[in-house]
Amino acid sequence: MKEIGKVESIFRYPIKSIGGERLFNSKIDKNGVEGDRIYAFKDCETGFIVSCKHPRKWKEIIQLSATLNQDNSVIVRDLKNEELSSKDEIESKIYELTSRTVELISVRDNLGRQIREADRSNIEKLGTKINQEPLSIASKENHFFDFAPLHIITTASLNHIGTFYKEGDFKAERFRPNLIIKTSETNNFLENEWIGKEVKIGNGLEVKIIEPTPRCVLITLKQGKLEEDIEILKTIVQKGSAKSYTYFPGKMLKGTLGVYGIIIKEGTVKIGDSIQLLKK
Repeated sequence: MKEIGKVESIFRYPIKSIGGERLFNSKIDKNGVEGDRIYAFKDCETGFIVSCKHPRKWKEIIQLSATLNQDNSVIVRDLKNEELSSKDEIESKIYELTSRTVELISVRDNLGRQIREADRSNIEKLGTKINQEPLSIASKENHFFDFAPLHIITTASLNHIGTFYKEGDFKAERFRPNLIIKTSETNNFLENEWIGKEVKIGNGLEVKIIEPTPRCVLITLKQGKLEEDIEILKTIVQKGSAKSYTYFPGKMLKGTLGVYGIIIKEGTVKIGDSIQLLKK
């Protein structure tokens, strides 16, 4: 097996579409990083899952962040770093930010496959084409991740895309990955070479890389210290592309950065673990 990098960072996002937390280690099963996106907000008016991919409605909430307690209860922190722990407090904060009523729901509620709204407009006409899309279509489970249970990005890709727009801030947090892989290569979209292949990470975890990650308006939003910047997305649309493997085999997808994976063999990962390309 060939080592292709090491785990630099691990992230989980306990509530879909708000900020998350860094981890030193984690179990990873068929639904991804333990505790990742196990909660979501449901728009009481439309019935759709709240998603910052529809920023006209929801862009303010990405400024919030969530952490999990050991009992899987959730704590939300607002812009002043004040903690909200009760369901009522958290739902009221979303109303305060958006003037929309939401319900905090959990995967344990077994509500079936959920639908989100996403802005799929041309980059020059954002806000004009809102699609209704099912969540977690790369999984048999009804979960709150957008597409697949694991999202991976390399330092090589982040460094490379940054060379095309040097004023831009391409910190990994903007792209909300689960794993950041540090590589010795620094000047290409390295993980695109893994699409359709399997990798081993840490203590037995095996992941099949199934698709490149298409990017949308969410990555342009203000997130913590990251400022709003539409040029980030424009740069990726112009420079980032990869062929679909699973859902549109051979079709070149524009505006991609990072890759999606599904879990072949469950395992654990920690900072510094090796990632290896399997010969399968």
